[in-house]
Amino acid sequence: MTELHSQSHSHLNELGVTTTITTASTIHASDAGSISLEVEEVAELPSPIEGEEAVIEAASIEDRPAAGASPLTLRPPRISILTPALIIPFSILGLLIRLGLVSIETFPGQQVFALAWPQFIGCMFMGLFVSTREWINQGLATKRITHKARWIGPFIYVGLSSGLCGSITTFSSWSLGIFVEMINPTKIKRHPLQNVLSALTELVVTLAFSMVGLQSGMHLGEAILQKDTTDNSDNSSRMQNKPEPLKPVESPLHWTILDFIIIGSCVLLWIGMVLVTILMPQGSWTSWRHVVFAICFAPPGAILRWYLSRFNIRTKQFPVGTFAANVIGSLILAALVCLQHSSGVGGKSTLICQVLSGLQDGFCGCLTTISTFALELKILSRRASYIYGVSSVVAAQLAMLIVLGSFVWTRSSTNMDDHVYARSLCSM
Repeated sequence: MTELHSQSHSHLNELGVTTTITTASTIHASDAGSISLEVEEVAELPSPIEGEEAVIEAASIEDRPAAGASPLTLRPPRISILTPALIIPFSILGLLIRLGLVSIETFPGQQVFALAWPQFIGCMFMGLFVSTREWINQGLATKRITHKARWIGPFIYVGLSSGLCGSITTFSSWSLGIFVEMINPTKIKRHPLQNVLSALTELVVTLAFSMVGLQSGMHLGEAILQKDTTDNSDNSSRMQNKPEPLKPVESPLHWTILDFIIIGSCVLLWIGMVLVTILMPQGSWTSWRHVVFAICFAPPGAILRWYLSRFNIRTKQFPVGTFAANVIGSLILAALVCLQHSSGVGGKSTLICQVLSGLQDGFCGCLTTISTFALELKILSRRASYIYGVSSVVAAQLAMLIVLGSFVWTRSSTNMDDHVYARSLCSM
């Protein structure tokens, strides 16, 4: 029996609007078909809620707050600036982790495709942060150790989940990998059915890695929060051993010095990387200059995904925001690959190819995410998760087919094209 525990009537005071989310305290696997994503919005404007920002958004009608409940209210302008500012450094860190893991895993004779490990690690972190969200929201404070800036906890949680986990994992590159295996553009000698099998392998292995990573992270988070883990079979005992939460701390409704320090530092970090990229001599650091471009494009992609996530509350059983981010990112990635193949654009110079590679890894990689996608598949009802999962994969593949497929099949393949597929041209 699988149980998802979350605090009932929790207030998302980090989102910048008056929003109340009601969650069922215990959800059994046998009741998965009756789970609904119930969000009661009190504010006029929708809040940027994403699967990553919503702990476990499965709720029942019985758990709605009383009519007289007064949720916390925050000033939207402050939150709408502070939250994306914190996403900037976490998205850059997530990007570097992803590129580093891909580089380490890329070697002759590798057992699985290199992108599988970033998906696993990112989903594992997501599961860890989701299961320990209450502690993170308290600013990592305990009964013995506390501090006045505990209100920063919810913002840190958004940075960790949406910024870090969302940037370590990527949906668009996964979609590209599936499509490339399907059409076999490098003309590897194999049967067409083997192309289909190879594509299905990338699809299934990535989903398996992601779901296992998510579940592993949740288990790790539960272990961290438990005082006594000797009896893992007694769920009631595990809940009793869970640390007692501290009294919630309301975030200040006015601008603070810490706000300006955080926003200034994060924005200056991004501006500094942009200036380094612009002022960098063209002949220097050519072997990894595409990484510098990716760092510049990563924050806009992650912040755009965070803003698109506000549409997730529009439908109960289909996260429209995440779906749109993943499909749009896959479509843009397909167009960028076409430009990289084009002799009139990507073939003109290494610099242009590196810029295109930076857009692929940075903007598209951070705009799309599998960590949120995997979490949503887990918390949705069984039927809704199948509809959402299949729709996301099919829509992304259709985008690849329309843009990249039509481009590849209307021109002859060359050796340079094969190198561009392998991205070796951009690192020369």
